[in-house]
Amino acid sequence: MFSLDTRRPGASAPQASLLSAALRQAQQDADDVPGAYARAPWGFRPATPAASVLLDALTGHERAWIVVTCRRGDAGEHARERCFTAVQRYLLSLAAEGVEATWIGEGLPPELAKASEVASGEDLIGVVHLDPA
Repeated sequence: MFSLDTRRPGASAPQASLLSAALRQAQQDADDVPGAYARAPWGFRPATPAASVLLDALTGHERAWIVVTCRRGDAGEHARERCFTAVQRYLLSLAAEGVEATWIGEGLPPELAKASEVASGEDLIGVVHLDPA
């Protein structure tokens, strides 16, 4: 688990509209990873209600969750490496906007992929735990 908090002591948390803007910017920054793909192999999407229940139980906190997937393809591990690069860019973008985010890539519930409605041809590679408060 990796967590990055760039907020200064006493700084206020981002408002909901600012959080939405930060999430859109993070997605754009992740998508800016250069490469030879016609389409990015990664996906960032809000957790389904069923996935949120599993993740909240795992951490003991009720938070906002982003599920991260990686499309399987001919490039094999190269696509997966690009997905993790996109995750880094996503987290750094959120940090730049003052949104604390934690990456969890291991120890996730085995039923999380089904609860997250991960499409066939994709692997769930982790989740981003948002703590805008």
